[in-house]
Amino acid sequence: MVRRLLILLIFFLLFGCVPNSEEAFLQMKTLEGRWSSAGNVLINLQWKSIGDSALKGRLYTLLVADTTCVEQYVIFKRNDSVFAQLGNCEGYLHPQLLLLNKSRGNLFRFENMDRPYPNRIVFEWEGDSLFVFRKENSRGNKPIEFQMKRN
Repeated sequence: MVRRLLILLIFFLLFGCVPNSEEAFLQMKTLEGRWSSAGNVLINLQWKSIGDSALKGRLYTLLVADTTCVEQYVIFKRNDSVFAQLGNCEGYLHPQLLLLNKSRGNLFRFENMDRPYPNRIVFEWEGDSLFVFRKENSRGNKPIEFQMKRN
């Protein structure tokens, strides 16, 4: 009996946080709109829906009156998974996709260990109009983190 309970516990620990792609993507769609960083470094994120299964994001800064694009992102649902693709403003330098491998409550983590930095991107909601956006490598080194608030 104890052995069966232990096996069930291990099963739920291993597979209990595998994200449901439909639910996860619907929650990710709350990114839609304009966001600004709340810290000393001012950056902006703008997200737009592309159909029913993709979001396109653009990270940019404002220098005097000019808008300077820094990075672009696409988050999309394919079959039973959700992916993120990152690139600079001219295109996608590293076409390797990051897979949403953790979706629990207010935390969404995309990873691809074969990708160069960043190989992990995290979105962590702190409320309806506030989230933390973090890029890092898989060891947690070199994190870049911004607290974003809805405009």
